[in-house]
Amino acid sequence: MSRVSVWVVAGAVLVGVTAGGAGFAHATQKKSHKIDCEKVVSELEAGKTSGEVAREMKLKSKQVLSCQKQVKSARAKAAKEGGAAAPTDQGAKAPQ
Repeated sequence: MSRVSVWVVAGAVLVGVTAGGAGFAHATQKKSHKIDCEKVVSELEAGKTSGEVAREMKLKSKQVLSCQKQVKSARAKAAKEGGAAAPTDQGAKAPQ
């Protein structure tokens, strides 16, 4: 093999190992940080903005919004299973 092809192969292997290692590190880091979505939503309901909650809880604003969506979905599902309407800010009445 020529020197150029050896360098190309070595570079490709290095890029593959580096990219694979970065993905593995990100995956393990993500699992180690559990977010308490109920606490996030309670802070939002207390009147704080998503940015304030993110800063205080050391989260990304996208994580705060994701928690808000998860809790809203869980509450709607629980309300549907329970037969009662979920409480809303618009003052909607429960279906009869």
